[in-house]
Amino acid sequence: MLEEHVEQVVLYVGREPLAMLPVFETPSMRYEFQLLDMHEVDGEPLVESNDWGDNLLALLTPVEQERVLRKVEEQIRKLKGEEQETAARLFVILAGIIGLEETVIRRLNMIDIMENRVLGPAILKGEATMLASLLEERFGTLPEWVADKLGSAKEAELMAWGKRVLSAQTLDDVFEG
Repeated sequence: MLEEHVEQVVLYVGREPLAMLPVFETPSMRYEFQLLDMHEVDGEPLVESNDWGDNLLALLTPVEQERVLRKVEEQIRKLKGEEQETAARLFVILAGIIGLEETVIRRLNMIDIMENRVLGPAILKGEATMLASLLEERFGTLPEWVADKLGSAKEAELMAWGKRVLSAQTLDDVFEG
């Protein structure tokens, strides 16, 4: 059995001023909780933290928004893989609460998605598959060496080869140049 006092705290993050009461009541029960309005929280410690989660919460406080946006963006750029994706999704969700989702999405689009260890390879694979499909449509069944080249290609190579598909007379013309 828990021998400690437990208190539930509800964080309010809405756009409108806090109007709800710190109680939930039905005909058969009454439950009280503490309400914490994020509009009244000192966001400075959250902005100064090196934890991206703290920085995200600072967006909901009265701290200057542009400063918080820059800090969160900086922190997200340091992350890799799934953690970066999670942080970016939460950033967009919190921004939506305060009406900044379009601004945040625009800013996040400036992050090089090809650096992401999950999305980057998936995008390259999709580009290689599309190029293989175009090559096959133009030149017929593809030899094994083409699949090998496409499978190990970098983004710049795929782009260059893709541009040559329209003017190349042979498969060799696509990959030379």
